[in-house]
Amino acid sequence: MTSSHKFTPFIPKELLRKLESDPVVASVPSIFRDKQLHEWRLKCLKCPDYVDIPFVVQLSDSNVHNGKPVGFSADDRCTILHQAAIVGDILLAHESIRMGCELDAKDREGMTPLYMACKALHGISGSSFANLSARMDISRSIPDMKERLARVIALLVEQRANLQVELNRNTPLTFLIKIGRWSLVDLCLQHGATIPGSLLPLTLSPASHARLQQAIDLHTPTSPSSIPPQPCPCWSGKLLRDCHMRAQPYPSEFLCLCASGKTYGRCCGKKGNPDQEKWTEEGRYIYRSTRYKMPVYDVPPELAALIPEQRSVPLPDMSQDFIDILLAFSLNVMIAGGMDCAWVYAYKKSRKMPFPIANQFSKFSTKSTMDTWNSLIDEYIASGQDSRSSLKIELANKVGPNLGPLYKRCEADGCSKQEGVDDITMRRCSNCQLIYYCSPICQRKDWARHKAVCEAKGHREQELPPQTFFHKFWADLVRSFPK
Repeated sequence: MTSSHKFTPFIPKELLRKLESDPVVASVPSIFRDKQLHEWRLKCLKCPDYVDIPFVVQLSDSNVHNGKPVGFSADDRCTILHQAAIVGDILLAHESIRMGCELDAKDREGMTPLYMACKALHGISGSSFANLSARMDISRSIPDMKERLARVIALLVEQRANLQVELNRNTPLTFLIKIGRWSLVDLCLQHGATIPGSLLPLTLSPASHARLQQAIDLHTPTSPSSIPPQPCPCWSGKLLRDCHMRAQPYPSEFLCLCASGKTYGRCCGKKGNPDQEKWTEEGRYIYRSTRYKMPVYDVPPELAALIPEQRSVPLPDMSQDFIDILLAFSLNVMIAGGMDCAWVYAYKKSRKMPFPIANQFSKFSTKSTMDTWNSLIDEYIASGQDSRSSLKIELANKVGPNLGPLYKRCEADGCSKQEGVDDITMRRCSNCQLIYYCSPICQRKDWARHKAVCEAKGHREQELPPQTFFHKFWADLVRSFPK
Protein backbone atom coordinates (compact mmCIF):
# COMPACT_ATOMS: atom_id res chain seq x y z
CA MET A 1 0.00 0.00 0.00
CA THR A 2 1.55 3.28 -1.04
CA SER A 3 0.55 6.90 -0.87
CA SER A 4 2.04 10.18 -1.97
CA HIS A 5 0.41 11.91 0.99
CA LYS A 6 2.78 14.25 2.79
CA PHE A 7 3.21 12.99 6.31
CA THR A 8 4.93 13.89 9.56
CA PRO A 9 5.86 10.81 11.62
CA PHE A 10 6.60 10.61 15.33
CA ILE A 11 10.07 9.24 14.79
CA PRO A 12 13.35 11.21 14.93
CA LYS A 13 14.51 12.12 11.43
CA GLU A 14 17.91 10.45 11.79
CA LEU A 15 16.37 7.17 12.92
CA LEU A 16 13.77 7.35 10.16
CA ARG A 17 16.47 7.73 7.48
CA LYS A 18 18.40 4.81 8.96
CA LEU A 19 15.38 2.51 9.06
CA GLU A 20 14.13 3.38 5.59
CA SER A 21 17.56 2.70 4.10
CA ASP A 22 17.66 -0.76 5.73
CA PRO A 23 16.87 -3.41 3.07
CA VAL A 24 15.20 -5.67 5.66
CA VAL A 25 12.81 -2.88 6.69
CA ALA A 26 12.16 -1.91 3.07
CA SER A 27 11.47 -5.51 2.03
CA VAL A 28 7.77 -5.22 2.90
CA PRO A 29 5.25 -2.47 2.05
CA SER A 30 4.28 -0.50 5.15
CA ILE A 31 1.19 1.58 5.90
CA PHE A 32 3.57 3.93 7.72
CA ARG A 33 3.38 6.56 4.96
CA ASP A 34 -0.27 6.05 4.15
CA LYS A 35 -2.85 8.82 4.47
CA GLN A 36 -4.91 6.84 6.98
CA LEU A 37 -1.88 6.78 9.31
CA HIS A 38 -1.64 10.57 9.08
CA GLU A 39 -5.31 10.80 10.04
CA TRP A 40 -4.66 8.40 12.93
CA ARG A 41 -1.84 10.63 14.19
CA LEU A 42 -4.10 13.70 14.20
CA LYS A 43 -6.86 11.82 16.01
CA CYS A 44 -4.36 10.67 18.65
CA LEU A 45 -3.31 14.29 19.23
CA LYS A 46 -6.93 15.39 19.67
CA CYS A 47 -7.67 12.45 21.98
CA PRO A 48 -4.62 10.62 23.44
CA ASP A 49 -6.78 7.59 24.32
CA TYR A 50 -7.40 7.06 20.60
CA VAL A 51 -3.96 5.46 20.32
CA ASP A 52 -5.33 2.27 21.92
CA ILE A 53 -8.62 2.13 20.02
CA PRO A 54 -8.83 -0.85 17.62
CA PHE A 55 -7.34 0.14 14.28
CA VAL A 56 -8.59 -1.27 10.99
CA VAL A 57 -6.43 -0.91 7.87
CA GLN A 58 -8.49 0.10 4.84
CA LEU A 59 -6.99 -2.29 2.31
CA SER A 60 -7.07 -1.93 -1.45
CA ASP A 61 -8.63 -4.48 -3.83
CA SER A 62 -5.22 -6.01 -4.41
CA ASN A 63 -5.11 -7.16 -0.77
CA VAL A 64 -7.77 -9.85 -1.22
CA HIS A 65 -7.36 -13.60 -0.90
CA ASN A 66 -10.17 -16.04 -1.85
CA GLY A 67 -12.63 -13.18 -1.99
CA LYS A 68 -11.84 -11.94 1.54
CA PRO A 69 -9.73 -8.89 2.52
CA VAL A 70 -6.40 -9.70 4.15
CA GLY A 71 -5.96 -8.05 7.54
CA PHE A 72 -7.84 -7.37 10.78
CA SER A 73 -11.48 -6.42 11.18
CA ALA A 74 -12.96 -4.17 13.86
CA ASP A 75 -14.18 -7.29 15.68
CA ASP A 76 -10.59 -8.43 16.19
CA ARG A 77 -9.98 -5.49 18.60
CA CYS A 78 -6.39 -5.06 17.40
CA THR A 79 -4.49 -1.85 18.04
CA ILE A 80 -2.04 -0.25 15.65
CA LEU A 81 0.75 -2.05 17.54
CA HIS A 82 -0.89 -5.42 16.87
CA GLN A 83 -0.87 -4.49 13.18
CA ALA A 84 2.85 -3.78 13.35
CA ALA A 85 3.58 -6.97 15.31
CA ILE A 86 1.80 -9.46 13.08
CA VAL A 87 3.65 -8.43 9.91
CA GLY A 88 6.93 -7.25 11.45
CA ASP A 89 6.39 -3.60 10.41
CA ILE A 90 9.41 -2.08 12.15
CA LEU A 91 8.60 1.52 11.22
CA LEU A 92 5.04 1.24 12.48
CA ALA A 93 6.19 -0.49 15.68
CA HIS A 94 8.59 2.35 16.48
CA GLU A 95 5.97 5.03 15.88
CA SER A 96 3.11 3.35 17.73
CA ILE A 97 5.33 2.87 20.80
CA ARG A 98 6.51 6.50 20.54
CA MET A 99 2.87 7.61 20.39
CA GLY A 100 2.11 5.76 23.62
CA CYS A 101 0.27 2.68 22.36
CA GLU A 102 -0.30 0.23 25.21
CA LEU A 103 2.28 -2.55 24.93
CA ASP A 104 0.06 -5.17 26.55
CA ALA A 105 -3.30 -4.42 24.92
CA LYS A 106 -5.15 -7.66 24.16
CA ASP A 107 -7.09 -8.53 21.03
CA ARG A 108 -10.31 -10.55 20.96
CA GLU A 109 -8.40 -13.78 21.61
CA GLY A 110 -6.31 -12.30 24.45
CA MET A 111 -3.12 -11.91 22.42
CA THR A 112 -0.79 -9.01 23.12
CA PRO A 113 1.43 -7.58 20.34
CA LEU A 114 4.45 -9.46 21.75
CA TYR A 115 2.59 -12.76 21.96
CA MET A 116 1.25 -12.22 18.44
CA ALA A 117 4.72 -11.49 16.99
CA CYS A 118 6.26 -14.54 18.70
CA LYS A 119 3.42 -16.74 17.48
CA ALA A 120 3.87 -15.40 13.93
CA LEU A 121 7.63 -16.05 14.03
CA HIS A 122 6.97 -19.57 15.33
CA GLY A 123 4.42 -20.12 12.55
CA ILE A 124 6.74 -19.22 9.67
CA SER A 125 9.68 -21.15 11.14
CA GLY A 126 8.07 -24.58 10.96
CA SER A 127 8.73 -27.17 8.25
CA SER A 128 5.12 -27.16 7.03
CA PHE A 129 5.31 -23.43 6.35
CA ALA A 130 8.68 -23.85 4.62
CA ASN A 131 7.15 -26.41 2.23
CA LEU A 132 4.15 -24.15 1.57
CA SER A 133 6.33 -21.08 0.93
CA ALA A 134 8.44 -23.07 -1.54
CA ARG A 135 5.34 -24.09 -3.49
CA MET A 136 4.10 -20.46 -3.47
CA ASP A 137 7.55 -19.18 -4.57
CA ILE A 138 7.84 -16.85 -1.56
CA SER A 139 10.67 -18.68 0.16
CA ARG A 140 13.16 -15.93 -0.70
CA SER A 141 11.21 -13.41 1.39
CA ILE A 142 11.01 -15.63 4.48
CA PRO A 143 14.44 -14.70 5.96
CA ASP A 144 13.56 -11.00 5.80
CA MET A 145 10.15 -11.69 7.33
CA LYS A 146 11.77 -13.60 10.19
CA GLU A 147 14.30 -10.83 10.76
CA ARG A 148 11.58 -8.15 10.85
CA LEU A 149 9.52 -10.12 13.36
CA ALA A 150 12.62 -10.75 15.48
CA ARG A 151 13.41 -7.02 15.59
CA VAL A 152 9.85 -6.13 16.59
CA ILE A 153 9.98 -8.78 19.32
CA ALA A 154 13.27 -7.39 20.64
CA LEU A 155 11.81 -3.87 20.57
CA LEU A 156 8.79 -4.93 22.65
CA VAL A 157 10.87 -6.93 25.13
CA GLU A 158 13.28 -4.04 25.72
CA GLN A 159 10.29 -1.74 26.31
CA ARG A 160 9.13 -4.07 29.10
CA ALA A 161 6.16 -5.74 27.40
CA ASN A 162 4.55 -8.50 29.47
CA LEU A 163 6.52 -11.70 28.90
CA GLN A 164 4.22 -13.98 30.91
CA VAL A 165 1.07 -13.91 28.74
CA GLU A 166 -0.09 -17.53 28.50
CA LEU A 167 -2.56 -18.75 25.88
CA ASN A 168 -3.15 -22.25 24.54
CA ARG A 169 -0.23 -23.63 26.57
CA ASN A 170 2.23 -21.13 25.14
CA THR A 171 3.98 -17.94 26.19
CA PRO A 172 6.19 -15.64 24.08
CA LEU A 173 9.22 -17.41 25.57
CA THR A 174 8.04 -20.96 24.79
CA PHE A 175 7.35 -20.02 21.16
CA LEU A 176 10.95 -18.82 20.84
CA ILE A 177 12.41 -21.86 22.60
CA LYS A 178 10.56 -24.28 20.30
CA ILE A 179 12.07 -22.70 17.16
CA GLY A 180 15.53 -22.24 18.66
CA ARG A 181 15.71 -18.42 18.45
CA TRP A 182 18.28 -18.40 21.22
CA SER A 183 19.32 -14.76 20.99
CA LEU A 184 15.69 -13.78 21.64
CA VAL A 185 15.37 -16.42 24.36
CA ASP A 186 18.43 -14.93 26.07
CA LEU A 187 16.90 -11.44 25.79
CA CYS A 188 13.58 -12.58 27.28
CA LEU A 189 15.32 -14.31 30.18
CA GLN A 190 17.43 -11.21 30.86
CA HIS A 191 14.19 -9.25 31.19
CA GLY A 192 12.69 -11.66 33.70
CA ALA A 193 10.78 -14.17 31.54
CA THR A 194 10.12 -17.56 33.13
CA ILE A 195 8.51 -20.79 31.96
CA PRO A 196 5.27 -21.44 33.90
CA GLY A 197 5.32 -24.78 35.71
CA SER A 198 2.08 -25.75 33.98
CA LEU A 199 3.92 -25.82 30.63
CA LEU A 200 6.73 -28.11 31.79
CA PRO A 201 8.26 -30.30 30.63
CA LEU A 202 8.85 -28.88 27.14
CA THR A 203 9.34 -31.36 24.34
CA LEU A 204 12.86 -30.53 23.16
CA SER A 205 15.87 -32.33 21.74
CA PRO A 206 18.74 -33.06 24.17
CA ALA A 207 20.81 -30.30 22.53
CA SER A 208 17.98 -27.76 22.91
CA HIS A 209 17.45 -28.80 26.54
CA ALA A 210 21.14 -28.20 27.24
CA ARG A 211 21.10 -24.83 25.45
CA LEU A 212 17.99 -23.74 27.38
CA GLN A 213 19.50 -24.69 30.72
CA GLN A 214 22.65 -22.78 29.83
CA ALA A 215 20.56 -19.70 28.96
CA ILE A 216 18.62 -19.95 32.21
CA ASP A 217 21.83 -20.24 34.25
CA LEU A 218 23.50 -17.32 32.46
CA HIS A 219 20.66 -14.84 31.97
CA THR A 220 18.08 -15.23 34.74
CA PRO A 221 18.20 -11.95 36.75
CA THR A 222 19.29 -12.31 40.36
CA SER A 223 17.26 -9.22 41.36
CA PRO A 224 15.04 -6.58 39.70
CA SER A 225 18.03 -4.23 39.54
CA SER A 226 19.93 -6.69 37.34
CA ILE A 227 17.31 -6.44 34.54
CA PRO A 228 18.72 -4.32 31.66
CA PRO A 229 17.65 -0.63 31.84
CA GLN A 230 14.87 0.44 29.47
CA PRO A 231 15.81 2.42 26.34
CA CYS A 232 13.81 5.63 26.06
CA PRO A 233 10.79 5.08 23.76
CA CYS A 234 11.45 8.45 22.14
CA TRP A 235 14.21 6.58 20.24
CA SER A 236 16.87 9.13 21.11
CA GLY A 237 19.34 6.30 21.72
CA LYS A 238 19.51 7.20 25.42
CA LEU A 239 18.24 5.22 28.38
CA LEU A 240 14.87 6.26 29.77
CA ARG A 241 16.44 7.25 33.09
CA ASP A 242 18.74 9.67 31.25
CA CYS A 243 16.08 11.07 28.93
CA HIS A 244 12.30 11.36 29.38
CA MET A 245 12.32 10.41 33.03
CA ARG A 246 12.77 14.19 33.23
CA ALA A 247 10.69 16.65 31.19
CA GLN A 248 12.02 17.23 27.67
CA PRO A 249 11.06 19.84 25.02
CA TYR A 250 8.46 18.67 22.55
CA PRO A 251 10.22 18.13 19.16
CA SER A 252 9.64 21.02 16.75
CA GLU A 253 9.49 18.68 13.72
CA PHE A 254 6.61 16.61 15.16
CA LEU A 255 2.95 17.37 14.50
CA CYS A 256 1.65 20.17 16.70
CA LEU A 257 -0.32 19.10 19.77
CA CYS A 258 -3.24 21.29 18.66
CA ALA A 259 -3.78 18.80 15.77
CA SER A 260 -3.72 21.55 13.14
CA GLY A 261 -1.72 19.31 10.80
CA LYS A 262 1.29 21.66 10.93
CA THR A 263 4.56 20.87 12.67
CA TYR A 264 4.91 22.19 16.20
CA GLY A 265 7.76 24.52 15.18
CA ARG A 266 5.52 26.16 12.54
CA CYS A 267 2.44 26.33 14.74
CA CYS A 268 2.07 26.63 18.54
CA GLY A 269 5.84 26.46 19.00
CA LYS A 270 5.97 30.05 17.76
CA LYS A 271 3.64 31.24 20.53
CA GLY A 272 6.35 31.29 23.20
CA ASN A 273 4.84 28.66 25.51
CA PRO A 274 7.15 25.62 25.21
CA ASP A 275 5.34 22.29 25.31
CA GLN A 276 7.03 19.44 27.09
CA GLU A 277 6.78 15.68 27.38
CA LYS A 278 7.71 13.31 30.15
CA TRP A 279 7.51 9.62 30.96
CA THR A 280 4.64 8.69 33.26
CA GLU A 281 5.39 5.51 35.18
CA GLU A 282 1.79 4.65 35.97
CA GLY A 283 0.63 4.91 32.37
CA ARG A 284 4.01 3.73 31.03
CA TYR A 285 4.16 6.11 28.09
CA ILE A 286 5.54 9.52 27.18
CA TYR A 287 2.94 12.10 28.06
CA ARG A 288 2.79 15.35 26.09
CA SER A 289 1.76 18.45 28.03
CA THR A 290 1.00 22.04 27.10
CA ARG A 291 2.40 24.75 29.35
CA TYR A 292 1.04 28.24 29.82
CA LYS A 293 1.12 31.11 32.28
CA MET A 294 -2.16 32.20 33.79
CA PRO A 295 -2.20 36.02 33.60
CA VAL A 296 -2.66 37.74 36.97
CA TYR A 297 -3.64 41.41 36.92
CA ASP A 298 -3.63 44.19 39.49
CA VAL A 299 -0.83 42.78 41.63
CA PRO A 300 2.85 43.78 41.87
CA PRO A 301 5.09 41.93 39.35
CA GLU A 302 7.15 40.36 42.14
CA LEU A 303 4.00 38.74 43.51
CA ALA A 304 2.58 37.79 40.11
CA ALA A 305 5.82 35.90 39.46
CA LEU A 306 4.91 33.57 42.31
CA ILE A 307 1.94 32.16 40.38
CA PRO A 308 3.14 28.74 39.14
CA GLU A 309 3.28 27.84 35.49
CA GLN A 310 0.24 25.83 34.49
CA ARG A 311 0.35 22.66 32.47
CA SER A 312 -1.93 19.84 31.52
CA VAL A 313 -1.04 16.66 33.41
CA PRO A 314 -1.80 13.00 32.72
CA LEU A 315 -4.92 11.87 34.54
CA PRO A 316 -3.07 9.06 36.38
CA ASP A 317 -1.03 11.77 38.15
CA MET A 318 -4.19 13.36 39.57
CA SER A 319 -6.37 11.24 41.85
CA GLN A 320 -10.13 11.39 41.27
CA ASP A 321 -10.53 12.57 44.88
CA PHE A 322 -8.26 15.55 44.18
CA ILE A 323 -10.16 16.41 40.99
CA ASP A 324 -13.47 16.25 42.85
CA ILE A 325 -12.16 18.44 45.67
CA LEU A 326 -10.81 21.02 43.17
CA LEU A 327 -14.13 21.06 41.32
CA ALA A 328 -16.13 21.44 44.54
CA PHE A 329 -13.86 24.28 45.71
CA SER A 330 -14.21 26.16 42.43
CA LEU A 331 -17.99 25.74 42.46
CA ASN A 332 -18.20 27.03 46.02
CA VAL A 333 -16.16 30.10 45.04
CA MET A 334 -18.51 30.68 42.08
CA ILE A 335 -21.70 30.34 44.09
CA ALA A 336 -20.40 32.53 46.92
CA GLY A 337 -19.49 35.19 44.38
CA GLY A 338 -22.90 35.21 42.70
CA MET A 339 -21.54 33.68 39.47
CA ASP A 340 -23.84 33.54 36.44
CA CYS A 341 -25.89 30.31 36.58
CA ALA A 342 -25.14 29.49 32.95
CA TRP A 343 -21.39 29.70 33.63
CA VAL A 344 -21.69 27.44 36.68
CA TYR A 345 -23.72 24.94 34.62
CA ALA A 346 -21.11 24.78 31.84
CA TYR A 347 -18.25 24.47 34.31
CA LYS A 348 -19.89 21.60 36.19
CA LYS A 349 -20.42 19.77 32.89
CA SER A 350 -17.02 20.40 31.30
CA ARG A 351 -14.89 20.49 34.50
CA LYS A 352 -12.82 23.17 32.77
CA MET A 353 -12.94 26.96 32.67
CA PRO A 354 -11.93 28.96 29.57
CA PHE A 355 -9.70 32.02 29.98
CA PRO A 356 -8.25 34.43 27.43
CA ILE A 357 -4.57 33.58 27.66
CA ALA A 358 -2.80 36.19 25.56
CA ASN A 359 -2.64 34.31 22.26
CA GLN A 360 -0.49 31.53 23.72
CA PHE A 361 -2.20 28.97 21.49
CA SER A 362 -3.30 28.74 17.88
CA LYS A 363 -6.96 29.38 17.02
CA PHE A 364 -7.18 25.77 15.88
CA SER A 365 -6.30 24.50 19.35
CA THR A 366 -8.74 26.81 21.15
CA LYS A 367 -11.61 26.12 18.73
CA SER A 368 -12.40 22.79 20.38
CA THR A 369 -12.59 24.44 23.80
CA MET A 370 -14.75 27.24 22.40
CA ASP A 371 -17.15 24.85 20.64
CA THR A 372 -17.52 22.58 23.68
CA TRP A 373 -18.13 25.48 26.08
CA ASN A 374 -20.61 27.28 23.83
CA SER A 375 -22.55 24.06 23.18
CA LEU A 376 -22.99 23.70 26.96
CA ILE A 377 -24.29 27.28 27.16
CA ASP A 378 -26.76 26.39 24.36
CA GLU A 379 -27.72 23.29 26.36
CA TYR A 380 -28.39 25.49 29.41
CA ILE A 381 -30.53 27.86 27.36
CA ALA A 382 -32.51 24.95 25.89
CA SER A 383 -33.23 23.60 29.38
CA GLY A 384 -35.59 26.56 29.95
CA GLN A 385 -34.51 27.09 33.57
CA ASP A 386 -33.50 30.74 32.97
CA SER A 387 -36.02 33.50 32.27
CA ARG A 388 -33.47 35.70 30.51
CA SER A 389 -33.43 35.95 26.73
CA SER A 390 -31.07 33.67 24.81
CA LEU A 391 -29.06 36.66 23.59
CA LYS A 392 -28.56 38.03 27.10
CA ILE A 393 -27.26 34.67 28.34
CA GLU A 394 -24.96 34.32 25.32
CA LEU A 395 -23.56 37.84 25.73
CA ALA A 396 -22.61 37.08 29.33
CA ASN A 397 -21.25 33.56 28.90
CA LYS A 398 -20.20 32.52 25.38
CA VAL A 399 -16.52 32.62 24.44
CA GLY A 400 -14.79 33.39 21.15
CA PRO A 401 -11.69 31.92 19.47
CA ASN A 402 -9.36 33.64 21.96
CA LEU A 403 -11.54 32.27 24.82
CA GLY A 404 -12.57 35.77 25.82
CA PRO A 405 -16.07 37.13 25.03
CA LEU A 406 -17.67 35.86 21.84
CA TYR A 407 -19.36 39.24 21.45
CA LYS A 408 -16.67 41.88 21.88
CA ARG A 409 -17.23 45.35 23.40
CA CYS A 410 -15.65 48.58 22.22
CA GLU A 411 -12.97 49.45 24.77
CA ALA A 412 -12.72 53.17 24.08
CA ASP A 413 -13.68 55.35 27.06
CA GLY A 414 -17.30 56.39 26.86
CA CYS A 415 -18.33 53.93 24.11
CA SER A 416 -20.84 51.19 24.96
CA LYS A 417 -21.23 49.48 21.58
CA GLN A 418 -21.13 45.68 21.53
CA GLU A 419 -21.32 42.94 18.93
CA GLY A 420 -24.60 41.08 19.00
CA VAL A 421 -26.40 44.14 20.32
CA ASP A 422 -25.30 46.69 17.77
CA ASP A 423 -24.97 45.92 14.07
CA ILE A 424 -21.18 46.16 14.12
CA THR A 425 -18.02 44.06 13.99
CA MET A 426 -15.17 45.04 16.30
CA ARG A 427 -11.62 45.40 15.06
CA ARG A 428 -8.57 44.95 17.22
CA CYS A 429 -5.45 47.07 17.42
CA SER A 430 -3.09 45.88 14.67
CA ASN A 431 -0.03 46.36 16.88
CA CYS A 432 -0.82 44.67 20.20
CA GLN A 433 -3.86 42.73 18.94
CA LEU A 434 -5.30 42.79 22.45
CA ILE A 435 -7.79 45.68 22.46
CA TYR A 436 -10.98 46.09 20.40
CA TYR A 437 -12.65 49.18 18.89
CA CYS A 438 -15.85 49.69 16.98
CA SER A 439 -14.36 52.28 14.61
CA PRO A 440 -11.17 54.18 13.69
CA ILE A 441 -12.74 57.20 15.40
CA CYS A 442 -12.86 55.41 18.76
CA GLN A 443 -9.36 54.05 18.27
CA ARG A 444 -7.87 57.49 17.59
CA LYS A 445 -9.76 59.00 20.53
CA ASP A 446 -8.41 56.28 22.83
CA TRP A 447 -4.81 56.36 21.58
CA ALA A 448 -3.48 58.66 24.30
CA ARG A 449 -4.62 56.21 26.97
CA HIS A 450 -3.69 53.05 25.07
CA LYS A 451 -0.30 54.10 23.66
CA ALA A 452 1.83 53.23 26.70
CA VAL A 453 0.53 49.65 27.08
CA CYS A 454 0.30 49.04 23.34
CA GLU A 455 4.04 49.01 22.72
CA ALA A 456 4.62 46.77 25.74
CA LYS A 457 1.67 44.57 24.74
CA GLY A 458 0.57 44.86 28.34
CA HIS A 459 -3.11 45.53 27.76
CA ARG A 460 -5.49 43.36 29.72
CA GLU A 461 -7.42 41.06 27.41
CA GLN A 462 -11.15 41.58 27.27
CA GLU A 463 -12.94 39.18 29.61
CA LEU A 464 -16.42 38.00 30.50
CA PRO A 465 -17.68 38.90 34.01
CA PRO A 466 -17.05 35.37 35.41
CA GLN A 467 -13.48 35.47 34.11
CA THR A 468 -12.91 38.87 35.71
CA PHE A 469 -14.31 37.51 38.97
CA PHE A 470 -11.80 34.68 39.00
CA HIS A 471 -8.91 36.96 38.14
CA LYS A 472 -9.87 39.11 41.12
CA PHE A 473 -9.97 35.97 43.23
CA TRP A 474 -6.46 35.07 42.00
CA ALA A 475 -5.19 38.57 42.76
CA ASP A 476 -6.59 38.48 46.30
CA LEU A 477 -5.02 35.05 46.79
CA VAL A 478 -1.62 36.26 45.57
CA ARG A 479 -1.76 39.27 47.93
CA SER A 480 -2.20 36.82 50.80
CA PHE A 481 1.11 35.07 50.02
CA PRO A 482 3.70 35.54 52.78
CA LYS A 483 6.35 38.06 51.76
